[in-house]
Amino acid sequence: MAIDGFFIKKLTEEIKNDVLNNRLEKISQISSDIFSFSFYYQGKRKYLNFKLKPPMPSFFITNDLISNESLNSTFLNTLKRNIEGAILTNINQHLNDRVVIFEFSGVDIIKGRINKQVVIELMGRYNNMIILEDGVIIDAFIKNISTNNRSIVNKAVYEFFPSDKLNFSLDAYRLVDSHNYLSKHYLGISPLLSNYLYNNPIDIFNIQNNPTINLDNNKFYWFDLFENSVNKIHFNSLSELISSKIESKEISKEKYENFINKSLQIYETRSIKLKERLSNYQNDLTLSEYGNYIYSSGLNLSEKHSEITTYDNKTIKLDVNKTLSENAQIFYKKYEKAKRAITHLEKQIIENENYYNLFEDFKYELINTTHDFKDLEIALKPFGFKTKNKPNKKRSNKQSYLKIEYLGNVFYIGRNSKENAIVTHEISNRNDYWFHIKDAPGSHVLMKGELSDDTLKFGAMLAAKYSKEKDNPIVTINYTQIKYLKKIPKMPLSQVILTKYQTINIKVDNELINRVFIANKLK
Repeated sequence: MAIDGFFIKKLTEEIKNDVLNNRLEKISQISSDIFSFSFYYQGKRKYLNFKLKPPMPSFFITNDLISNESLNSTFLNTLKRNIEGAILTNINQHLNDRVVIFEFSGVDIIKGRINKQVVIELMGRYNNMIILEDGVIIDAFIKNISTNNRSIVNKAVYEFFPSDKLNFSLDAYRLVDSHNYLSKHYLGISPLLSNYLYNNPIDIFNIQNNPTINLDNNKFYWFDLFENSVNKIHFNSLSELISSKIESKEISKEKYENFINKSLQIYETRSIKLKERLSNYQNDLTLSEYGNYIYSSGLNLSEKHSEITTYDNKTIKLDVNKTLSENAQIFYKKYEKAKRAITHLEKQIIENENYYNLFEDFKYELINTTHDFKDLEIALKPFGFKTKNKPNKKRSNKQSYLKIEYLGNVFYIGRNSKENAIVTHEISNRNDYWFHIKDAPGSHVLMKGELSDDTLKFGAMLAAKYSKEKDNPIVTINYTQIKYLKKIPKMPLSQVILTKYQTINIKVDNELINRVFIANKLK
């Protein structure tokens, strides 16, 4: 697995910076295998999440609770009883293995100051969370009784996994004779890293973090060990990378997908009906001519006829119970009604189309959302989406978009409807440049600076890469200045009309974008 001992080493260092010496405020079990530890320090709250079953057994930090679901279990109650309210005093990795010890210090009304540990074991198929006091097991997420190997049961002395592998040092390079040599003989080295080090014997201890996912094969690592030719994405932290890949059954997209698809079907059906009505009323626009035919026929307007034939041999069916004059007035009234209805229906069709496009944007947003659906829930709620979760009114706009510098210009990328609204309406000035894919869902991209051939192409590439059509060889992008955008009435701020714009066809250069992202992170 990609989360090997070196990955754990870097992740542990990252986690320390976020929650070490903070008080454990609350523990929640948000799914059958995910526990969330809420830490509070100096007005800030962080969530340390532990996922204990495949896929992606791991631990990671988030700024928000990843789900408001709340389960109860005996093990959760034991965790609460033993460490809730304690201070996280240390985090240590065992050797270079996939085992991490979280040390807590608290006060017992009888014993006084007490120290307890939570051991996280991430050993591929075998993963566990174990509570210890003085090296003795209090409880475990998964208990195991064995006569031949170590046992994980209450009151047993805790033992680490036995291993005959060595701790890696740079001297090991002189012994390497195959791609998998290092992974077979040294702790904490995955086959992925072993293969890379075989071809690139670098000083692994002095590599800077650059969390990367290879989008072509879905592999990932704590630094970029993938070829430049592959399609990849970089993250600001290992926690961000892990959380982007976490999606358990309990944190499911299904309810959002069902609501969005049902809404799209409603708008599509409504569009068909509105256009049918519009067509019928457009046919009624000829009725004024029928009235004119009657008055110009030369017939006695007080007479009653079932039909009349016009001078150009058209037959007009009439209500035989009404006079010619009354029939003519009926035609005129239907004509006037049709004119009014057409104006109204055309507005309804445009409005319905705007809502349909909005939900296409929501659908695209859902595809690119992995675990934090809160912003999407807030966006869907006005349309009748029901959720037990209460929106957090204190959710901050801080860093809620991507910000990239290139050739002296600054580019802002919104990745969902909320971020698009911020980028387009809150941080923009009227002369800033705006990019968006033509006729498809995608991110709003804002550029502050001077428009040149290179910055135009780069802005268009970003709009293409963060869009539904990102895999197309050539993508058409609209671009304009903010002053030429107009908010669509009754629609969220992420929906705009371009009153003046130009287009550019662009091929995405993923290698260039990756280089720019890396350069920004190294600043």
